[in-house]
Amino acid sequence: MIELAPVLAAAGQERLASQILREAVIDFRWLRIPLMENHVLSMIAIVEFLRGRPKRAGQLLAAAQHVRGATRLPTPFLTPTQGALCKHYLPLVRAQLGPDEARRARDDGMAMTLDEAFVFAMAEDIL
Repeated sequence: MIELAPVLAAAGQERLASQILREAVIDFRWLRIPLMENHVLSMIAIVEFLRGRPKRAGQLLAAAQHVRGATRLPTPFLTPTQGALCKHYLPLVRAQLGPDEARRARDDGMAMTLDEAFVFAMAEDIL
C-alpha cells in the first residue's frame, strides 16, 4: 500500500499519501519488521521530492539505505519497487541539489540512527 504514496502525491493527493505513510510508520515501528523501515523511509523521501523538498529527500534516501546496513551489504536490500523508485529519483534529487549540496544531504542522512531518521521524517508536515 505504501507504494501508492508517491503516485498519490504526484497526482496532487498529498493528504492521502501522508495518511498512508503515517499509518505505515506507526505499523512498521511497532512491528519492528527488519528492512521494511528503510522501505517506508524511501517512500517518504520520494514524496518529499515530489513536494519540492529535494534536500530532505536526499537526506531520507541516504538514511533509508544506511540505517539498516544496506550501505555495508555486498548487495544492498531493496524491495523491487523501492529499487526502481530510488534508481529513478536519486539522480533527480542530485541534479536539483547540485553535487556539493547532494553530498551534504547524503552525509546528513547517513549520520542518522533509525530513530533519528523517523523523527526527522515526521518533523515536517509530510506526516
